[in-house]
Amino acid sequence: MVAVDRIAPDPSHRGERLHYVRSDLGGIPLAAERFDLVLSFQVIEHLPDPGPYLDAIARVLRPGGTAVLTTPNLLLSERENPFHVHEYEAD
Repeated sequence: MVAVDRIAPDPSHRGERLHYVRSDLGGIPLAAERFDLVLSFQVIEHLPDPGPYLDAIARVLRPGGTAVLTTPNLLLSERENPFHVHEYEAD
């Protein structure tokens, strides 16, 4: 059984249909093909191997779903974040 750590969101972001879950990528407690859209903001540049992360996103997307990932553009960034494992360019 995967341990699920429910986190407390800001009270102003609560809602009946909103659920916040923090888990390990190896055991995301979400059903396969559950979402039409997955958003990932400023995460991939912190991962030494983004493959498992991208696989997890693909697993929970429904067929025809969309994944939107953002990351700083190396060509426009200050290149000073010590927590970035990889800096990506727009291409």
